[in-house]
Amino acid sequence: TVFINWLLGKEGQTLWTLTSGYASRRLDAPVDHLLEIERPQPGSAYSPNYKEAIATKKDEVAKILTEIFTGF
Repeated sequence: TVFINWLLGKEGQTLWTLTSGYASRRLDAPVDHLLEIERPQPGSAYSPNYKEAIATKKDEVAKILTEIFTGF
């Protein structure tokens, strides 16, 4: 519990975003090390790709994209 609380706090999310290269959903975690296109934009809506209905489609989507881009 203590670790999860730390990890989801500002200090943990700062370390996570700096080492992983992914933006945190926390507004107080730094994003200046990320490319502009990877930084969350205020007022933008983002796909909830963490939900089960979307996450379980990953293999299906990958197969379709492979079929589409194999001809190039």
